[in-house]
Amino acid sequence: MENTTNKQGRSKPSAISRIKTYYLAHMKYNPSATTIKISLLYFVFGILWIVFSGKIIYMISDDIRIIRNFEFYKGSFFVILSTGVISILIYQGVSNYEKAKVKIHENLLDLNESHKETIRLKEELKILACTDTLTSMPNKFAFENRMEQLIDENMKTGTSFAFLYLDIDNFKHINDTVGHDAGDFFLVEFGQRLTESLSDYDISARIGGDEFAVLLQLDGNKSKAENILNELAAKLRRIWVINEHEFFITFSVGLTVFPRDGITTLKLLQNADLAMYSVKETSKDNYSYYSYEIETTNRKRIAMINSLRMAVINKEFSLLYQPITTLTTDTICGVEALIRWNHPVSGFIPPSDFIPLAEESGLITEIDKWVLSEALKQKKIWEDSGYPPIKISINISGHSLRWKGLASEIRQQLDITGVKPSEVLFEVTETSLIEDMDTSVELLKSLRDMGVRIALDDFGIGYSSLTYLKKLPIDIVKLDRSFVNEITNQEHTDIIVETIIRLAHDLDLKITAEGIETSNQRQYLANLLCDFGQGYYYSKPVTSKAIENTWFH
Repeated sequence: MENTTNKQGRSKPSAISRIKTYYLAHMKYNPSATTIKISLLYFVFGILWIVFSGKIIYMISDDIRIIRNFEFYKGSFFVILSTGVISILIYQGVSNYEKAKVKIHENLLDLNESHKETIRLKEELKILACTDTLTSMPNKFAFENRMEQLIDENMKTGTSFAFLYLDIDNFKHINDTVGHDAGDFFLVEFGQRLTESLSDYDISARIGGDEFAVLLQLDGNKSKAENILNELAAKLRRIWVINEHEFFITFSVGLTVFPRDGITTLKLLQNADLAMYSVKETSKDNYSYYSYEIETTNRKRIAMINSLRMAVINKEFSLLYQPITTLTTDTICGVEALIRWNHPVSGFIPPSDFIPLAEESGLITEIDKWVLSEALKQKKIWEDSGYPPIKISINISGHSLRWKGLASEIRQQLDITGVKPSEVLFEVTETSLIEDMDTSVELLKSLRDMGVRIALDDFGIGYSSLTYLKKLPIDIVKLDRSFVNEITNQEHTDIIVETIIRLAHDLDLKITAEGIETSNQRQYLANLLCDFGQGYYYSKPVTSKAIENTWFH
């Protein structure tokens, strides 16, 4: 440290710098130089005394008696004077040396204090470097270091340990609903309860965001990990009240075992992450051990995402259209645009396989933009060809609902194609809306202000659909096919369908029944005054030419 800062915030030289400066300024003496200097001065003074002392006395007096007395005492005068001069010189040297000693001692004391402070700061920095500042748990750096040590130890002893990678499910909802301070409070609580569930020999850490990790010494106890997870679930799987909001917390866990699933820190972390991701993809609120099958599935997923990127670039998608009819007349009133992917090698890939991957990778926004553009272009072609006017339905993904540029993109495409907004219907699912309800509602309101209409798709299979019917700015409810499939087969299903249709009409909403496959289903829904129907009874999704040839003539 060349400089330090005083209490006033000003920079001042360090103790080492001050010692250097003082030494260079005051400690230029050495024994030889000092001896030569004093001896030379004594020699010069003696010569000058011998040469000039006699002349001076003759200049002062010519009394022979006085001159003799002076000659007698001249030697004594010389000794006295030279002793005084030499004493002064020696005193100055010793005085400077003593002053330097004092200064050096003071600065050495200062240096010692600075050294102690440096050691203290180093210890604090070391603690900070290894500690998560929010939860005071070990952080990722400290955790990985401990894992490295554990690997080295267990390689020698032949024992095993388990690595648990925990991720809180839907933690974003807490931050979005009650704020980050409340979210931080929950993370601290989660970390404390996790630590309390472990023995002194086990290690827990927060490795980032809502992600935690645990190292468990198994010692031959293969069920130890499951026991701890069950104990932790018992402590956390309950209703949490944060800022007067209630949350039910779950978490997903991926587990790897050393050395079975890897013998390096990186491999164990990667495999645990894969196992945790597989839980997220399937059920959440569960745990899974790493397996080769999980890794194989992940490789296929990555390959599919890469192929999907190329599909966006190479425009490998196409649109099919499924008719929507007015149930009382069985005449076409609209079509739903449905995307299809014809992979150059794998062939047809169902939307259920690639749409979730597109949402996960962020490609869904580009895909939604393409669908919007192509569907509106086709709608305009039909209009310009003089075909009967029908409405076109376009699906909006949950990811795009959270895209701030969606409204402007829709407005721009409507302007480019010249399609009237009132001829366009956008379909959204309750599941996609619930991710960020307030933002979604504002977006849907802005779309309706444009003049387009909104349909709530897959109605009846969400969390609390009836609650949202009044809150959401929608025009049409699309009854999920699962209810239509059970019509006339289960008494309670019939009652539910009848109630939903009546409720939608009471709220001044139109209703479309999806998945109609038989004439009995169609007739039953028509008798209940359901407005529109869609399903294989009328037509599978077909090309635009098939729509023209079958429904427009």
